[in-house]
Amino acid sequence: MTNEISSRHNYGLFDPFWNNFGMDNFNHDSVALHGELKADISESPKAYKAIIETPGLTKKDVKVGYHDDTLTVTADKTSFEDRANEKEDTVMMSERTHSTVQRSFRLPNVAVDKISAKQEAGMLTITLPKATEQKADFEVDVD
Repeated sequence: MTNEISSRHNYGLFDPFWNNFGMDNFNHDSVALHGELKADISESPKAYKAIIETPGLTKKDVKVGYHDDTLTVTADKTSFEDRANEKEDTVMMSERTHSTVQRSFRLPNVAVDKISAKQEAGMLTITLPKATEQKADFEVDVD
């Protein structure tokens, strides 16, 4: 089987896996997770607003939390596709990636029960209204 797979590609003497010591192959499908989530943070008199690039991610891939005056965004992406139900094709090779990145931003004096987050078109928008008194930690649901 190994010979059949490798004979389908005429790589010559060197397999392209070894270009950059295989690093391109390990992360080629991790979308925005090549190191960090790019973010813009703005502040108005009434709220903070965080806009974070999340291309290729769904709301299931993103977790947002606010603890100890700190907004934390975690993205967890895997490229695994379950092909157990495919009966016509035999999977000859299947490559998967899994990446997790996390960003934290210190944003004090937030009304934690009014934080909202929306994942849309590859962008995560988090609105953190300011509060007059400090509240406890709070988990945020992503819409």
